[in-house]
Amino acid sequence: MPSAAALIIAASRTKVGGFIMRRLAIVALAAIFTVAACGGSTTPPSSGAPGSAAPAANVPDTIKLGASLPLTGADSTPGKFMKDAYELYIKQLNDAGGLVVSGKKVKIDLRIEDNKSDAATSGQLIEKLITQDNVDLMLGGYNTTTVAQEVKVVNRLKMPYVGGGGASSSIYVDNQWAVGILASIEKLALTQMEFIKTQQDAAKLPKPLKIAVAYENSSHGKEFLAGIKQAETASPDRFKVVFSETFERATRSRRRATTSSPRHGSTASCPVTASRSGSTRSR
Repeated sequence: MPSAAALIIAASRTKVGGFIMRRLAIVALAAIFTVAACGGSTTPPSSGAPGSAAPAANVPDTIKLGASLPLTGADSTPGKFMKDAYELYIKQLNDAGGLVVSGKKVKIDLRIEDNKSDAATSGQLIEKLITQDNVDLMLGGYNTTTVAQEVKVVNRLKMPYVGGGGASSSIYVDNQWAVGILASIEKLALTQMEFIKTQQDAAKLPKPLKIAVAYENSSHGKEFLAGIKQAETASPDRFKVVFSETFERATRSRRRATTSSPRHGSTASCPVTASRSGSTRSR
């Protein structure tokens, strides 16, 4: 059964002074694949080359990877970023002759399907890639709802899955076969609060800092709020949440929530959403 540390791509979009800044970061463009032969016998080192292992007889010529990505629809921008990153690395690997496994160069066959930014469709495509295309390992897609659906399928079908496009801890409940390599949403919030501490220590922000939070009514938003609340509990001399309100995604309620927060005397506002570009937004 193959295992892998996968390449991932993260896109963020931050609104600063009315301008939209788009940053594409390739978080990892080097993957390490280790193929463990299933049920194969070991081969002793060649007498002519002490300490070197002969190629395993059951190492395949090709390793098949699959991915279901949002190439069209609402999440198509980050989906295409992920597709570009996956394909770039696989091309570089294959152009170099393939992945060396037990002394043998193995080519990587990457199969990508378009889930049209729909979670149910992605689950169906994941099942097709596993049961019909016979992939050896799945690479993850994008968006908490979609990735959660994918993880359910790979657990049911017992297929290894490495995800880089979903950070909610709710994705990995009752999970055995999927690995996520993003920091959790709650930890992202704590990292932001640690940064705020540095600004307070530099006398650029007041103590305590009064914070207003408008958070998306989703696991993403709720987990980010939990991280802010955790920081408030740990450092009451630094942080005080004076306002918090949920909003529904793709509605105008976020604007109502953020515009009402100044009435509560907040110094900083944190509108939190799992945006289409993959970011958590705050200011």
